[in-house]
Amino acid sequence: MTGTNRSLARIERLLDGQRRALLAGDLAALAAMPEPMEAALRSLERDAVAHDDLARVARMAARNAELIGAAGQAVARLRTSRQARGAAELGTYDRAGQRAPMIGSGRILARG
Repeated sequence: MTGTNRSLARIERLLDGQRRALLAGDLAALAAMPEPMEAALRSLERDAVAHDDLARVARMAARNAELIGAAGQAVARLRTSRQARGAAELGTYDRAGQRAPMIGSGRILARG
């Protein structure tokens, strides 16, 4: 196996592992991937790569990029939902036990 083939195989394994980690929500595995991926890509730079091989790796990377984008959108929706729900949940109760929304000026009060 040539250096190019080894480099390509390594990149494909890393991209496949990244895809599995994205689908599983394995943040620890995802966090560990940038350095090995960068090293694999650097080794590929030194080798001549066939167009078909490069196109295959590009498709794998694009597929993973779509998953990363979808995950980012899901996180954004969750944050927005939690913020809206959290703001709606803040409130106080009056003497009759009726819920009244908290209305604040945005200032923080503290005891001195």
